[in-house]
Amino acid sequence: MRVITGTAKGTKLIAVKGMHTRPTTDKVKEAIFSILSTRVLVDKVLDLFAGTGALGIEALSRGALSCVFVDNDRNSISVIKTNLEKTKLLNKGTVVQKDVFAYLDACKDKYDLVFMDPPYDKNFIQKSLSMLDINDIINEKGVIVCESSADDIIEDRYHHFQIYREYLYGGTKITVFYAKG
Repeated sequence: MRVITGTAKGTKLIAVKGMHTRPTTDKVKEAIFSILSTRVLVDKVLDLFAGTGALGIEALSRGALSCVFVDNDRNSISVIKTNLEKTKLLNKGTVVQKDVFAYLDACKDKYDLVFMDPPYDKNFIQKSLSMLDINDIINEKGVIVCESSADDIIEDRYHHFQIYREYLYGGTKITVFYAKG
């Protein structure tokens, strides 16, 4: 697992030890940023269920001004901080150890880009999307990128954003939402 391009290009990222984290593969990460390259000028990024922080770090390396990384696992938080230090992007990242739903419930900020890569077997995507919608967390030209199991059905029933497209990469589905308006 590495940073694909930008200021931290080629930097190897460390992974969280144990079986509960499933880092986004370089192939899928490259596909995500290829999809985003035609649409997104990003200032503020939110990386939910951040794990290793690889998606948010890639966004920072490519020019995003800031990223908030949210994960409730202590080991993940330590790995994200280490990866930010390795990439020399620590000054652009804010690392929050908190339950994602508690963070979203209290969130007053708006973001240009939100990554969500929750555990596949926990059914967290719909709840997270609902909270992003209810709390109006996406900027007017914002984008949400969800990584899920290829078998997951992602509903398109939100007031502030809608599905733009879904992409399949083996057992992984990437669902991209664009803000309405």
